[in-house]
Amino acid sequence: MNIYAELWRSVPISSLFSLSLEALAECLDPHVELLHILPRSLKTKLLTIACKRGTLTTPSIESLLHSELRTLNLSECNVTDGMLKAIQVCSQLRKLDLNPGRNQDRNLSRDALLSLWPSLPVLKILYLRRCPGVTDDVIKAIAESCPNLTELDVGGCHAITDAAPVALTRTLTHLTSLNLSGTQVGDEGLLELVQGNCGKSLTELNINHCMKVTDFSIQCIAQNCRNMSILVFQGCPISADSHYALENIYAEAKVRQLAWTVY
Repeated sequence: MNIYAELWRSVPISSLFSLSLEALAECLDPHVELLHILPRSLKTKLLTIACKRGTLTTPSIESLLHSELRTLNLSECNVTDGMLKAIQVCSQLRKLDLNPGRNQDRNLSRDALLSLWPSLPVLKILYLRRCPGVTDDVIKAIAESCPNLTELDVGGCHAITDAAPVALTRTLTHLTSLNLSGTQVGDEGLLELVQGNCGKSLTELNINHCMKVTDFSIQCIAQNCRNMSILVFQGCPISADSHYALENIYAEAKVRQLAWTVY
């Protein structure tokens, strides 16, 4: 009998509270009016569960978001312009993940994106991959409204051009990680980026498949970004000259990852 008792005690059993939250997260919309009156701690727990399951809608997220929220991961949700408007209440948000999950698109409008950033003045980490609505003026608005940004992922946002990194380096002084892969950024924008504030702070840069990037950009990065630990530029029209420049300049640096394609 003692053996069975020990086995029973070793089996993790969810509390009634946890089970209730799990069940409620599956059907939020019918209870939207009641969700508004929940304490913020419960809203945060429900929000975390619903985000992971992708069950959030515009009405339900409006009822759960609050001004004390620090982190929001919507990568598993179908994000709409209405959700972006609701996020404006989260004035203390530090991290926002809007990356699309598998088989998802991010059909967010430029206007909705422009309206969001002034409400997030302390944002530090932003993931916003593969969103056609992200344009150069959206990047400029992010840079101007979120001066504490340290990580920015806008890979696959094809509308971004050289104007975007120029806007970033003029405003941001703490940016350490930047993903510009699959954009229209080329030599001019990267030169401004690495010769400005970001050249001193960047430790990770991804410019994979930026077809306007040449050997000139890579040599400028190597000369100006002495704190770089991860640099990837696969799929760019780069020659062996960049390989030699990187070897010489980063020979004694603590570089963790260098990846490129030589044509």
